[in-house]
Amino acid sequence: MRVFLDECVTYDLLTHLTGHDFTHIADTPLRGMKNGALLPAVSLNYDVFLTTDKSIQYQQNLKKFSVAFVIMRPHSNDIEDLVLLLPDLLAALDRIAAKGYAPGDLYEIVPEQT
Repeated sequence: MRVFLDECVTYDLLTHLTGHDFTHIADTPLRGMKNGALLPAVSLNYDVFLTTDKSIQYQQNLKKFSVAFVIMRPHSNDIEDLVLLLPDLLAALDRIAAKGYAPGDLYEIVPEQT
């Protein structure tokens, strides 16, 4: 599966991701685009839009885009907090790849409560 990482996801996370084709916005000409223009462009070439933007589903009608959305909700955007969510993230991506998705499907990855 082709997974697009939003600008709010630290580039450092790429070194920890395996099993799918991951592209960070910084490596594309889409860098700096607002979601209104970005999401239609991403949905042409990717299967999943990965973000930490907790309000994207309130700002955009996700069903309009032919990608699944995965929102990581770490305690902070520090790489240490993001890495803690990787097992759940990779499991969700594997489930999406195996079972498919409908346009705009939304998956949330949250830290375990302590």
